[in-house]
Amino acid sequence: MAQSVRMRRQASLTLNQPGQKQVQTLSKGMLLRELVLRLNGTVTKAGTGASFTGPNLGKGDEWSWLDRVELIVNGTDAIRSLRGSQLVALNKFLYGSYPRVSRMNLGNNTAGDYDSTLIIPLWMPNSLRPMDTVLDTSKLSDIRVEVTTNTLAGFSDAGVNGVASLAANLDICTLESFGVEGKFSGSRIYPITANVPGANAAFQMQLPVTSLYRGFLINAATTSATPDRGADLANAITNVRLVSGTQVYRDIPFSVLRDWQRLRTNGVRQEIQNTAGQPFLTSLTTQPSYLNGRASDNFIEDGWAWMDLVHHGYLMEGIDTLGLSELFLEFNVNAACTLTVIPFQVFPNRNG
Repeated sequence: MAQSVRMRRQASLTLNQPGQKQVQTLSKGMLLRELVLRLNGTVTKAGTGASFTGPNLGKGDEWSWLDRVELIVNGTDAIRSLRGSQLVALNKFLYGSYPRVSRMNLGNNTAGDYDSTLIIPLWMPNSLRPMDTVLDTSKLSDIRVEVTTNTLAGFSDAGVNGVASLAANLDICTLESFGVEGKFSGSRIYPITANVPGANAAFQMQLPVTSLYRGFLINAATTSATPDRGADLANAITNVRLVSGTQVYRDIPFSVLRDWQRLRTNGVRQEIQNTAGQPFLTSLTTQPSYLNGRASDNFIEDGWAWMDLVHHGYLMEGIDTLGLSELFLEFNVNAACTLTVIPFQVFPNRNG
């Protein structure tokens, strides 16, 4: 039987309430390549204060409405667990583009629409054999998506520039295939977060061992009780090392690591300006929607970097930690911040 590929919408969720959790069971039996989410709806501006524009949003722009998106299999195993804003950054570094950002310039008691789509990878992008890591749902007892919405204060500036209400619809779509047999490797993507109280030349974050690592998405931001209000920091990290005992796998300035990956994926930072010549991040009032660049003044691309461990496209180049006693990411940090590391873990099929 030849391989067949299908794209379809499996469900639509209404997510209008802050702090709301919804669960959607997905169909089993096929090989899932990608989960595609479309978020659309309407934002209504509060009745007082200055106009509400794009910079007032949390760092994920409209995606800040999703405080957590999880893909859970076999009852309790969360193989994907990310904030909406983290998914925005992951799309940039794994697929080369940000999701669409919608124009926001709202006066008091006025409403504006938004519509944006992003991808949650369930295989390994930018590889020569992505199907090696596809999610085989025929081997699972169950598979479901759990989505939790943010608070209004987490979605936008609290106070006079805030949001009175938000109407949101989330379409859950899948790219899937069937008619293929094989022994596929599993994977997991999730955040590890640590608060760094001050400058530290060798701050270490310990990583789980026994899996294989494809890469790490790294972010530094100001510490905030509402994470999407913590502005990214471009200069908080000066150097990054990946080490196990005396073995040093990576030792690279953060700025080089950040720009290196952009050059490899044609993802050079775009300094988009409006008709008045103002930088995109400081004024969105005359801008249409964009596929690149963000609106929120809390999202600063230079505060993010992707440490890729697979350069020639084959999984064998990743770092296999089976047999290692420890693995650390070590940061030279020059100021207090919150560090977030998002590992792309692969669990190789070791039975051939």
